[in-house]
Amino acid sequence: MDAEARLKGTMELRFALHDGLNKSQVELLNAVRASEIKTFGWPIAVTLENRTEYRPRPFGDGIRAEIPAAEHQSYDYWAVRKSGDFYLLQSFFEDSREKNALFFNTRIVRVTEAFMFAERLYTALGAAPDAKISARFTHNGLAGRTLKSAGPNRRLSGSPTALESVSETESVIVLGEIQNALVDEVQRVCAPMLMLFEFQELQRPIYEDIVRRFEKGEPT
Repeated sequence: MDAEARLKGTMELRFALHDGLNKSQVELLNAVRASEIKTFGWPIAVTLENRTEYRPRPFGDGIRAEIPAAEHQSYDYWAVRKSGDFYLLQSFFEDSREKNALFFNTRIVRVTEAFMFAERLYTALGAAPDAKISARFTHNGLAGRTLKSAGPNRRLSGSPTALESVSETESVIVLGEIQNALVDEVQRVCAPMLMLFEFQELQRPIYEDIVRRFEKGEPT
């Protein structure tokens, strides 16, 4: 992953089942395909079947794909192990639009998508509804960025900036409870990150609006 060293900002994501599975590479690929959410940009765990160099590949421990798409100023790397462990490293969408910015609604959308993807992936792989999943989100490259919005809005005052570079959260979620707890889980990940921008704090109705609209297929 040589391109990783050149990235300005990334979302790093890990999901791991407490009781692992044992799936073939074909089963993993089919589950990922069935779990893509094509609402905003390239979906998490995008499968570009029309680009040979970017297609998912089978390896001894599972499948993985690397997409250093210079033409889109983006980078995606994802992998799923036979156990069901999932890993994603994805560049910030913001860096293809505006230098040194972080769009709060884009970050909320991406975290929402991540949880929805996890629910679909582990359901497709046959995990039980009461299966426990460890989730870790790491946002890197925040220092020096200004918090903004993707599109016009009146939810921010001023132009808050961050001095801290990293925001990381860890939690345990239950597969069958993800949908009902989605707003809470998204806020749990995003609130500590936004707080780094000069104590920026969004009220719950803002999270509720963005998350629920994304669930309906409406990116914000």
